Amino acid sequence: MPRGLSRVDEAQIQRRLWTPAAVRGGLKCWLDFGYGRAIGISSGDITTVSDPTASVGWARVSDGPTWSLTAVNNLPGATFTLSPHERVLSDTYVAVTLPLVASAIMRMDSGSGNFARMFAWASSTGSDSGSTNGLSCMIRWNGTDAITTYFNGVQRAITSVTLGSIMIFSVYIDGSGNIAHFLNGGAGDTSTLGATPTWSAVRFMSGCQDVTGSSGSGNAPYNGRFGEGLVYCGNDAVILRPYFEGYLAHKWRHTATMAGTHRFKSAPPLIGA
Repeated sequence: MPRGLSRVDEAQIQRRLWTPAAVRGGLKCWLDFGYGRAIGISSGDITTVSDPTASVGWARVSDGPTWSLTAVNNLPGATFTLSPHERVLSDTYVAVTLPLVASAIMRMDSGSGNFARMFAWASSTGSDSGSTNGLSCMIRWNGTDAITTYFNGVQRAITSVTLGSIMIFSVYIDGSGNIAHFLNGGAGDTSTLGATPTWSAVRFMSGCQDVTGSSGSGNAPYNGRFGEGLVYCGNDAVILRPYFEGYLAHKWRHTATMAGTHRFKSAPPLIGA
């Protein structure tokens, strides 16, 4: 490897670096606030964010988060604050099916409200992303420093996190509704949805409580940072989960905190791996 080049730089030059674009057909959401994405900004606020899957067009809802050059590990990303309550909501509905994996790199700060949506989705038939047919896969749980998978009004799986620390968090749900959490590539809580979901039409969100972009009567404000998030549906979701995590870890300079046993802790995923 040439002097001064990281493994990611080398793989990019050789066009061997694996990215989610390799499995674009199964991606339901790809929200990326980093470099190289089409991001609309007005007076420092994010107004629109393009989705490379071409299935979801992101739009600002009310006050958009601020785009910062040093939001995530000194890389560009979105900064959410409590006042004004900043949130982002997709402007189209898409179908989501099991099995699925959702992965994101983000940071939750003190002050985040109860049930703050960091990265979630809601059904058009549910008034709230935790109500019937809704799922919040990454939210602050009821005033505690934890992230939960919340479905049909019940907290299904919960994993403690450290406030003020960048983290890569993944949720994997198999075809039977079994849930597994992963924090920085290490195994977390497991549980089950307890029912068969029907997500024929959902909208993705951060900071919002429901498909209208509601703040949830003040119960859903998210205070923190957000870099990138993905949702993938397909039978190979269980295989792709570490690929998403490895991609995020190396892109966002987060390898030091990844679990020592993670497949891609030392080197990024490569095409053909």
